[in-house]
Amino acid sequence: MSAIRKKILDKIDQYTTILEHAVNPDPSSITDIYESKAFNNKDRQEALELFSKLTQINRLLLESDALAEDKMSAEAISTAVKEWRLAHTRVAQTIKKMRECWSETQSSEKIGRYFG
Repeated sequence: MSAIRKKILDKIDQYTTILEHAVNPDPSSITDIYESKAFNNKDRQEALELFSKLTQINRLLLESDALAEDKMSAEAISTAVKEWRLAHTRVAQTIKKMRECWSETQSSEKIGRYFG
């Protein structure tokens, strides 16, 4: 069961990191700054809600790992899978928006401003 929990945790960590950068871009990262331009306030709020939901799942799985109780681990994994089924489409839409911003034609002058 710990291998399943670990695999889920790894995936959730990956997605929470992406969402965290969408909500709170690192000003020293050209990728974060560039992609943040694709989001309006509503998009950021939705990303924050997803981030919160995935972080709750992450903490539940970590708690079950720390307690090392099979019943709690099974319940945590079941909850994580259920919640992921509800959230995965929204996560994919957010990532798509980030990907698509790179397809837009940008002048080298505009991109150059990110380098200072």
